[in-house]
Formats: sequence, structure tokens, C-alpha cells
Amino acid sequence: MQTILLVEDDESFRYAVERQLVIAGYTVIARSGGAAALDEIELKQPVDLMLADIRLGPGKLHGIALASMARWRRPEIGILLMTGYPEMMIAAEGTAYRTIMKPADLSLLVDEVKAALAA
Repeated sequence: MQTILLVEDDESFRYAVERQLVIAGYTVIARSGGAAALDEIELKQPVDLMLADIRLGPGKLHGIALASMARWRRPEIGILLMTGYPEMMIAAEGTAYRTIMKPADLSLLVDEVKAALAA
């Protein structure tokens, strides 16, 4: 079973995504911020993909920076970023990370997770 590290500060959206991923057969580690996500990575949790919001709220680690730190610590981890802000989507275009707009239909989000894991 593949494990997804879900990083999303919006509690209701995080819960909905987590539930959909579990229904799709994934193990999910859900965290509300970048520091907690990096703790999971440092603990060497078996993570196949990090699905992270780009904009994690004021005073929190930015999703693109989080992705870079996660990849530096664990190069094998897949990265999929998501955002509800078009300007953040543009900022992510210069990175090597797959990015999707939210709110995405949850079944589409699961399809993007599958594609990111297959890449």
C-alpha cells in the first residue's frame, strides 16, 4: 500500500482529501503545516508522495519551499502541489513539481495522485 503525506492547513479540505485517498486505497499521514510534515520525513516514515498546499497560511512554511526541503532530505519522495490561487500556480510553473488547482473534484485529485506516483 502506498503512503501519501498530505499537507493542508484547511481542516475541512484536509479531511475530505484524506477520506477520498483512504477510500482509493492509500495510507495517509495528514498534517496541517510544513514543520509537522518535515518531522514525518525526518522520522523516515514510509512516504511515497507528498501532496501539499502551496499556500499554508501566515507564518507557515511555503509549500514550494517545503517541497524542496522534503526532496533534499528524501529524493525518492514524489511531490504534488496544489493551490487555489492562480498566482501561486504561476509561481510553481518554474519548479519541477506537478501542480494542480483546487478546489479540484476529489476524484480528479485522486487521478492526479495516481499519475504523480506513476511518474
